[in-house]
Amino acid sequence: MKTLNLKYKLIACLFIAFTAIGCDNAEYAIIDNGIYIEQAASINSQKISVNKKETTTITINVRLAHSINVDTKAKIVLDPTLVTKYNATYKTFYESIPEDLISFEHDVIIPAGEVSSSDITLTIEPYSTANGESYAVPIKIVPVTDIQTLGSSQNYTLLLNQPLLQSVPKMNTSNYTKPINPEQPWGLVINQWTLEGWVNMDGFSINNQAIWRNATDGIENEIYIRFGDAPIPWNSLQIKTIGSQVNTITLFEPNKWYHIALTYSSSGFVSVYINGTLDVSVQTKGGDLTMNGLELVTSGSWFKNNVQMGQIRLWKTALSQAQIAGNMHYSAISTDENLIGYWKLDEGKGNLYHDSTPAGRHLEAPGTLQWIPDVDFN
Repeated sequence: MKTLNLKYKLIACLFIAFTAIGCDNAEYAIIDNGIYIEQAASINSQKISVNKKETTTITINVRLAHSINVDTKAKIVLDPTLVTKYNATYKTFYESIPEDLISFEHDVIIPAGEVSSSDITLTIEPYSTANGESYAVPIKIVPVTDIQTLGSSQNYTLLLNQPLLQSVPKMNTSNYTKPINPEQPWGLVINQWTLEGWVNMDGFSINNQAIWRNATDGIENEIYIRFGDAPIPWNSLQIKTIGSQVNTITLFEPNKWYHIALTYSSSGFVSVYINGTLDVSVQTKGGDLTMNGLELVTSGSWFKNNVQMGQIRLWKTALSQAQIAGNMHYSAISTDENLIGYWKLDEGKGNLYHDSTPAGRHLEAPGTLQWIPDVDFN
């Protein structure tokens, strides 16, 4: 493609005009024009939800700033470098979509006298990933006709996310869940962490219904998360850690899904996020904590009601609100080096909760479990 220098072309045109020789209208139309992706005119990336079981179709258009009197031709291509740049900018982990999962018409024509191409349909086949990888579709327009592109709107990155839809277990006091090898404590010393997951209680008929606990003794290593305490509402969530405690402002409703995220920073600051929004925070004395294992429904006979859970993730870093809110509806990448453990709780049968990370910190629930199919967390 011949590169046109707009500045010098215009200067040359003005000079010729002063010498009583007018600029050629067709040539000026090309200089004063440009081709771009319509959907990228205001933003260069867009999150798209894709179905795991059905084909997804997305429509884009290629446009000119002004029509010209000849056909304008271009090609649509996939440019994986756009994904690399996006990840570097936003600290994400998208991968360019495998080409066998997407199809579209690569050749684009804007007819003479028109400013827009016909609809370009991108067809994405249903897919699943072994480790929760997220794909992106990095689209780039390459002119064939001698015309320039208009800035960054020649690029458009579609960020594909698969909303969570899975089986979950219903647990009660008979399903006090522990690591499969409790005699082998994890012994992980951490000075910051995040514990998050989806929780649905069917009632709050008593206090001290503990959903999560660090499998260790001693206040200095305590993480104890329970609904209710004697002096507070039984549908308030209480977070006890390293000698401090804080109660949520949110009062939980029965038979309703909530995303709960608890973060502990290296300065000892504890924050509680409900559905991606900060609910309450407290400053503790801080310090390191030894994580020896994760327990679920841990308060024995005090756990009178039933609870459903899914997508429990334990991180060795304090996630930001943006990270929590932006990813709570999607799977995490199980190979992320910051994950201590990732229990999807989506097995649909049995009593073993698999840790999806390479660490293999599996959990086991005794008793009889009822599995609820096709739970949608959105």
